[in-house]
Formats: sequence, structure tokens, C-alpha cells
Amino acid sequence: MAKENEDIQNKDLFEAMLSRFGSAIENIDDEFFDEKNIDPLRPSGIPFGIRGQGTAYIFRYFTPAERTTLPYYHIMPFVICLGREGDTMTGLNLYYLPSRIRERVIDIYLRSVSNENVGGRSTLLFDVIKRQKVVYSAIKPAIKQYQIKRMGPIAFRIAPRYWKELYLEEPSDVLVTGFMKRPYRQVQYLSRIKIIENLLNNTEEE
Repeated sequence: MAKENEDIQNKDLFEAMLSRFGSAIENIDDEFFDEKNIDPLRPSGIPFGIRGQGTAYIFRYFTPAERTTLPYYHIMPFVICLGREGDTMTGLNLYYLPSRIRERVIDIYLRSVSNENVGGRSTLLFDVIKRQKVVYSAIKPAIKQYQIKRMGPIAFRIAPRYWKELYLEEPSDVLVTGFMKRPYRQVQYLSRIKIIENLLNNTEEE
């Protein structure tokens, strides 16, 4: 009974956090809300160091500090943590990328997952990615800085077994629409241009 109540509480919290994106969870099965698959925590509880890298979180981010000058930003990020330093988390938000590139990148990260439950993480470190010029060029437009104090009151850590569902399947059709100032298709088109520029710059450097 206690476990069932916790699952219901997780579902209620998750629905409340998504609010305007509530239809994203219509096709997610109830098992998603099991404690082995999602873990609610305060953003300040996102771990530092190796323990935090390769974990994934979804949270609100309605008011970035630079929102008046940013050309566009995403208000419901689902990010793979690349590192936590002080009051800032560097995160990889794959919604900035076209779906085909998103799929390839998520496959790369999932190859190195320690386990599929919420306690698992990808052991592929950011420092390793930066040395892989093609992969780094592809993900660079999706690397963002998030201030912990500007996240919503709660973040959900998501088990690796559900990363593909949130990034590539039906929930992503809703969550990807959470861009402000530009429609998501235009954001992804601009990211594609940046990726090409990054690849050309890498070629010139060689």
C-alpha cells in the first residue's frame, strides 16, 4: 500500500510539474511512476562530480536569467547532466536537435548505462565526448547552462530505460513544443546549421 501511494504521489507531482504539457503523459504506462523509474528531488539535490554526470532530469525552467536576450529557450527541459558546479548545472537538452540526430546521440549514451533503473547513469563522461569531434559537434547546440535557483521547486530524475520514450516517442511530440520565441522546428533547423558549421571548423583545424 505504501508503495502504491508513493507511485500515485509521483504521478500527481509529475502531472502538476508538466501542467500545460500534461498531454505528454497520456500514453505513458503507470509503471513509469514506480520509484525504480522516477525520483522526485529538489534541484539543489542534483549530485556533484561523477555521481551527477550521466544522470537525467526533467524540470521547469520558465525564467532563465538571459530570457530577454536569448533568441529562444526551452521551458520544460529534459537533460542529461554533463556536470554540476556550484549553483549551475551543465545539461544536454536533446530537444534542441533534430529527431534523427537525437536518436543517434541517445543511443551512444545508453550504450554505457550502469543499470536501467533510476539509480543508473551513463558512464560516458563529457570529457570523453569532447574528444570525439563528430559527436561533440553534433551535441554542442544542445549543451546549456541551468541555474539551480531558477529551476522549478522539483526535478524528476528519470531512469535510463525511459530516456528514449521521453526523447523520441509520443511524449516528445508534446515536450519538444516547449520553446519560447521560436517554434521548435526552426530551433532544430538552426541547430542543424550550427552542427554543420562545427564540423567544418573541426575539419579546418585539422
